[in-house]
This record gives sequence, structure tokens and C-alpha cells, in this order.
Amino acid sequence: VKFNIPDYFNWVKRPMDLGTVLSNIQKRAYKTPLEACNDVRQVWINCALYNQPNSTVRKAGDFLADVWEKAWLESGLEKRWADIQISKDPVSTADVGCSAS
Repeated sequence: VKFNIPDYFNWVKRPMDLGTVLSNIQKRAYKTPLEACNDVRQVWINCALYNQPNSTVRKAGDFLADVWEKAWLESGLEKRWADIQISKDPVSTADVGCSAS
């Protein structure tokens, strides 16, 4: 295990990190901005799953999760994406939001 945390996968079933998110963005691996949003959220979920509530890492993760959520909301990307999807197919509005976990 990269950071010498052998029990990490006992707690985290869907590993994700910001380096992987960046790499996926650079490779254009995401089909939608919502996929990137969900992966960033997964980073914070994993941080909360693995780290104790009062630990420095957990506090930093919780803080960054709040910063991310505010920035995501202020970006308006989710609404713009939904508008694009609805304009393409007004009947079907499936997958127009980033699932908050």
C-alpha cells in the first residue's frame, strides 16, 4: 500500500484521490462534469470513512469538502449541464445532477 496504511481497503471500497481526478480530467476520461464531481466527492467520503472525526486529516478533509461543495454550487456547472441535457431531450432528464453522498 502506497502510504503504508494496509487496512485502508477494509474501510474504503471505492478508492479515489485528487491526483486520479486530475489525471482523468487531463485524459478527458469523464463523459460529463458530473462524473468528475462524483469522484471529487468520493475523495471526501473516503477521508471521512478512514480517518477518525477529530484527527487532523479528517478535519482537513471535512474543511476541503465544504470548500468544494461551495465552489461546485457557485460554479453553476450542474445547472448548466442540466439545461444542456434538457434542451437535447426535454422528456428524459436522467443523470442531470451530481449525486450528493
